[in-house]
Order: sequence, then structure tokens, then C-alpha cells
Amino acid sequence: MVSSMTQTQAGTPLRPTGRNGRPIRQNGTAIRSLRMKGGWRTQAAFAEAVGISQQFLSAIEVEADGAPDDLLEAIAACLKVPVAAISRDTAGPQAGRNGTPILQNGPAIRALRNMDNWESQTAFARAVGISQPAMSVIEQEINSTTDSLLEAIARKLHVPVDAISRDIPAAQETAAEPAEPAA
Repeated sequence: MVSSMTQTQAGTPLRPTGRNGRPIRQNGTAIRSLRMKGGWRTQAAFAEAVGISQQFLSAIEVEADGAPDDLLEAIAACLKVPVAAISRDTAGPQAGRNGTPILQNGPAIRALRNMDNWESQTAFARAVGISQPAMSVIEQEINSTTDSLLEAIARKLHVPVDAISRDIPAAQETAAEPAEPAA
């Protein structure tokens, strides 16, 4: 359960804070999806490889606790993906050239596509029903995508939409809102 929200100095959107008091930057669903596709079938084996307890990995994957930066780096290294693929933070602007917020996690889409052995970005784009340049724009996070296209990409990758989204899950946003004072 998320206990509170944090805000960065730059005034970027509030982030939920885990039980351990750390901001939840990781995308737990992406970590789990990449772990499973990478052949790590049990949390225990992956946690041991990363150097943490299975219980802490579980809390990270369900986003009950925030992972420190060095741990996100270790998890990404073990998964052989960039940290951006397992983070809800955007590396670039918060909005695309078209002015809409970036919802997709381009590095996660690329990593999952590669793990699924798609022969090319072009072949994957065709399977989803879009052009290769459109897929490139999505993976590079130049512009945002639609919810329906994000769902189509997730279906082709056989992962939950949340695994390829930078959006904070609604359950976390609700749980992280401060309680109304009693009247």
C-alpha cells in the first residue's frame, strides 16, 4: 500500500512513496514481465542474482516499496535492459512534439520486442498494424500513443499494458492521495 506522495524540486508530477519511504520510480509490472521473458521464472532466483531478498523483490514488483537508484541499476543490468525500461520516469520531455503527455515506455517496448525475437521493428509494427516510422516514434517517445494502440502493442508482446506504460496505476494514485481531515 502506498503511503504518501512526493514532488520533485522542478515541480514535476507527484510520485507515490512506498512503505519504506522511497519514491516509487520503478515500473514493477515491467520488471516482472522482463524477468519472466528473460527466463527468470522465480522471484527467489532473480532476487538472489540481484542481491536482495525475495520479499523485497516482491514488494518492488507490486510497487509497495520504492527501489533505490543503485538497485534499479542492478535489476536493469541483470535483465540486460536500460534502466529506462523499468522506470516510470521519462528521460526526455514529459510531453511529445504533439503536446500530449508521453504515456508509453519506449525502452520497455523495445526490450520486450527484442526478448520476443521479433526479426525487426518493421515486422513488429506491421503485426501491430502501424508503420515502422510510427513504431520508431513510439519507442523513442517522440510523441505519445493512444490507449488503444498501447493495448495492441501489449497484446502482441503478451504483457499487461502497465508493463509498457509510464502512467502511475490508478490504484496507486488513489492510495497515495492524502486523507480528508475528519469533520
